[in-house]
Amino acid sequence: MRRWFVNRRLSLGASGLAVAGMLLAACGNGPASTTVKEGGTMTYSLDADAQTLNPFESSDVPSGRAWQFMFPNLYQFDKNLQVTPDLAEGMPQISSDKKTWTVKIRKGAKWSDGTAITAADVVSTAQIQASSSLDTDAAFDWSPLTDPVKGVTAKDENTVVYTLSEVFAPFLAVNLTGFIAPASVYGKIDPAKMRTDPSNDHPTVTGGPFRYDKRITGQE
Repeated sequence: MRRWFVNRRLSLGASGLAVAGMLLAACGNGPASTTVKEGGTMTYSLDADAQTLNPFESSDVPSGRAWQFMFPNLYQFDKNLQVTPDLAEGMPQISSDKKTWTVKIRKGAKWSDGTAITAADVVSTAQIQASSSLDTDAAFDWSPLTDPVKGVTAKDENTVVYTLSEVFAPFLAVNLTGFIAPASVYGKIDPAKMRTDPSNDHPTVTGGPFRYDKRITGQE
């Protein structure tokens, strides 16, 4: 049985990925007023090594289970499978024709380097996923997210506007629950070179409940 361990650092299963444990607010995924605390232990089982820690590149289950702890979402599913805000501040505003969705990002959300998570990060993530030159094993996975979207713009630092080409009923549950990646890192990578970028094995900036520390492969 492959397992993940966290004790100030999180070792992610067979891939032996270690990250510094902290509350969600520490990397931007909790209320800004939450006091940051380190420590605790988490055990999680995997049946194989994670192939990559780049969320744009991932197409295998172990990789997805690893990076989900390091990259936030606008919305997420709670234990009752209801969509609830994560980075978002409340539920989206939807136009009468249901083709324009406006999402406010919670103020105070930060990346692990201390910079604010903004609408620019959301736009950058959407642009990378929609790029025709994106070289990644997971490129075929992005079509359900990108096909209904006509455009994604930052109205201001904390407001994102999605314009759809047609009404897409599962937009909230399918599109808005995907990961958000820092534009300061992934926005600077040529999509055509995404597959071979060094950050695939050691993400430098994250925003989930854990911060990347190191990776040791092949452990059980």
